[in-house]
Amino acid sequence: MSAVTEFVVELVRAANEVEKLGSFERRRLFERAVTTIRDMRETIGIPSLQAMPTRS
Repeated sequence: MSAVTEFVVELVRAANEVEKLGSFERRRLFERAVTTIRDMRETIGIPSLQAMPTRS
């Protein structure tokens, strides 16, 4: 399994059992989700929000 697939499986399992997760585990899972999504966006060439021009 790829790292992305493994992460998605873990995320779905955690979502199905969120009431069993402690606050640290929920926070860590959320941080991993943000990091994984950011890495995937960079890989396929979607610019980060910081790199995008602001609208006026």
